[in-house]
Amino acid sequence: MPNTTRSAATLSIVVILTLLASAACSSSSSVPRTYVSNSTPASTSPTPAYEKETAQDGLDLQAVIEIAKKAKNGEDLERILNQANGVNNLDLDENGIADYISVTEFKDGTPHAKGYSLSVDLGGNNVQEIATLLLERDNAKDKIIDVTIAGNEEIYGTDDIYAGTWDYGDSEFSSYSYGSHGYYSSPYYYRHYPSSYSPYMTRTRTVYRLGIQPSKSNSIFKKIASVVTKAKMTSPNAGKSAANIKAPLSQPSSVQLSFQKTNPSKTIRTSTPSTSYSSSKTSGSSSSSSSSSSSSSSSKSSSSSRSSSSRRK
Repeated sequence: MPNTTRSAATLSIVVILTLLASAACSSSSSVPRTYVSNSTPASTSPTPAYEKETAQDGLDLQAVIEIAKKAKNGEDLERILNQANGVNNLDLDENGIADYISVTEFKDGTPHAKGYSLSVDLGGNNVQEIATLLLERDNAKDKIIDVTIAGNEEIYGTDDIYAGTWDYGDSEFSSYSYGSHGYYSSPYYYRHYPSSYSPYMTRTRTVYRLGIQPSKSNSIFKKIASVVTKAKMTSPNAGKSAANIKAPLSQPSSVQLSFQKTNPSKTIRTSTPSTSYSSSKTSGSSSSSSSSSSSSSSSKSSSSSRSSSSRRK
């Protein structure tokens, strides 16, 4: 082989090797270096916060009116209210067990107005009125009964009131209410319940709402701003307020508010997920300072949330 041919071949090989080496270096430089951090990076995914449930979420008043219509009398109304997986999902003391609702019947001294007080006994002389169911008609011959249910302001605030009408004789409960009978006052109290009653676990708010929806889907009862009645009736449980309620209230009394400050609700949680973290070059002292600042900020946020969610009466 001539020298010139050999030289050309050698030059070609050198060029090819040079190009391959250059490509290898370029590929290597494009790969980012991996640094090992001394701290575990915080997740960038938001931490799901607990759903905040309040006391009023445990008893839908519109649904109560609909089931009351099916009761035979005051005692039967109490039985229906306390059926498992029914209309009652109250858990004022947050022990995971539905509170037992007692029914107390009352009147205003005339035959035209009747009332039923719904209350819960939490022990230690702590009785909380939950709502009042009022029936009223103009006279003994009137076949139209005005029906109103009003939630206790501490539980529901001032605007959870439903009103509508029943036809007299349309249900056994309306006939009972205006018939001759002894007024029912529940003999049951904290941890002393009828033998037929079986305590049951409460459900989540979503499951509860889905469960009661069929009972009120065709309800004619609508929310109103205030109670409209000619009767001058006073519930025997009016003014009764339990001091040991943990569940969040709409308008807690000063005593209830004081108790809740030292016995916070289990359903209130706040989360402030981190969206960034320090690089591996950050010193240990700087990282510690950042963590302390984040903890302090989270604490202030949680305190502010609890403060704004509670209103004095």
